[in-house]
Amino acid sequence: MDGDGTRSVEAYEEALRIAPAEAPLARIRALAGLGQDYMLLGWHRGARDLCRQAIELARSVGAREQEGHALNTLGTSLGALGHGPEALEAIDAGLAIAIDLRLPTTSAGRR
Repeated sequence: MDGDGTRSVEAYEEALRIAPAEAPLARIRALAGLGQDYMLLGWHRGARDLCRQAIELARSVGAREQEGHALNTLGTSLGALGHGPEALEAIDAGLAIAIDLRLPTTSAGRR
């Protein structure tokens, strides 16, 4: 988000609304992005629900990078909601995917 959460949320909501069923990656990205925006705004229950949808869809099509992103956001929101063990499980799963895929954002944190 660039500081204007409302515009970002509106853009992701529109992307989710128009994402065609035959383009699951677009839908996954919209779900995960909207979930991340909700998390950043402190709307953790909504973030949790959106991320769970993104994870389920990502797993169904093998979109591991997007699954990892949604797991990370899910973990943060679960932690904020007081679900510590489940939060750590989600974050660990997201990190494992990032390491496995050798995503560049994970290398700095693994020194």
